[in-house]
Amino acid sequence: MSLMLNAVFTENGAPKDGLTNTLIYIYDLSDNSLIVNGATVTAVAKGGYKYNFTTYDGDKDYYIVWDSVDLTGHERYAYANIRSSTTSLDGIIEGNITLKQCLASLFARAAGIANGGRTQTINFRNQANTVDRIKLSSVTPEGNRGSTTLDFSDL
Repeated sequence: MSLMLNAVFTENGAPKDGLTNTLIYIYDLSDNSLIVNGATVTAVAKGGYKYNFTTYDGDKDYYIVWDSVDLTGHERYAYANIRSSTTSLDGIIEGNITLKQCLASLFARAAGIANGGRTQTINFRNQANTVDRIKLSSVTPEGNRGSTTLDFSDL
């Protein structure tokens, strides 16, 4: 998997184009190893520079140092972190519900297949139409529900 990284460099507070000696260093934080060692980055425009991180692993955390050797002082360096997508998506939102599960249930409610309208059981299914992601039970004619069941068995 690859990930496009970008940074902005300035000189005296203004975007700095034309930097010819700008390098990137990327560290894998699981063992602090240097995995990209001074690779050249590409200029974009208006002080922006990019690097295609082709060995990016969404399950890892990274520390990034951009070094524009052409600049001096505090404007020479830019820093960034990348947190793993697994860590952030598996983070608990409420109770034992993860961010990934929360997004899946919101998507089912907003854009999933629904059935059971005007009955006592209303279901909101996933996009694949394989799971009742949200099941509302004991629904009254006014729309009140007695219970809600969530199903994340396919995630």
